[in-house]
Amino acid sequence: MREPPEDETAPVEGEAPDDELVEQLRGVAAQADPVPEAFLRAARGSYAWRIVDVELAELAYDSLLDDARTPVVRGGGDIRLLTFEAPELTIELEVTVSGNDRRIAGQLIPGIEAIVEISHGGGTEVITADRLGRFAAGPVTAGPVSLSCRRAGALVAAVSTEWVPI
Repeated sequence: MREPPEDETAPVEGEAPDDELVEQLRGVAAQADPVPEAFLRAARGSYAWRIVDVELAELAYDSLLDDARTPVVRGGGDIRLLTFEAPELTIELEVTVSGNDRRIAGQLIPGIEAIVEISHGGGTEVITADRLGRFAAGPVTAGPVSLSCRRAGALVAAVSTEWVPI
């Protein structure tokens, strides 16, 4: 009579089961190289994309990337221009650098009164765009940022941008 095969998943005497080993490794990694809080916030913010009703505004223009091939006419590289486009809305941003902080001046096109949520490493800032679609925010922590816009009175965001580092 043959002996039954040995259970390969059973813990060997003197060895920790896989779950315990994984937890030990997770603890060592968390102490040796913790995930920056800004990345955790960005990951939590990206989880909001599970909402189907949100339209994604894609990055159409970035002066940091697009102007790198062309000569700079105006002085200083402390202002960055970004344009996000969605079928129903364009979001134009002017990002001004001041040390580790950023100031954002924006315009919604077409101009609409809207609630704008700016998610960044320092948290989420909720501001109102005026009837011409103009808004300003800051200081905003340098790092990944995403905007969500919804018409005043609407419950869910109509348009959100992808995350982009500023």
